Amino acid sequence: MNPARSFGPELVAGDLTHYWIYLLGPVVGATVAVGFEWILRGKATRAGRDTAQGILDQDDSAAL
Repeated sequence: MNPARSFGPELVAGDLTHYWIYLLGPVVGATVAVGFEWILRGKATRAGRDTAQGILDQDDSAAL
């Protein structure tokens, strides 16, 4: 489904009644994906946060 292909004719016709799905769909999809990620991986840890930020302590062998 190409949103531009659907939005163009709706815009020209002046009928934007179904455009809300293109705005709401990605937000709902991202929320569901984050929920599944949290369920599957669990709560974020400090070591994971530090690694993502690139500040992993090289001397801490437990974090590797």
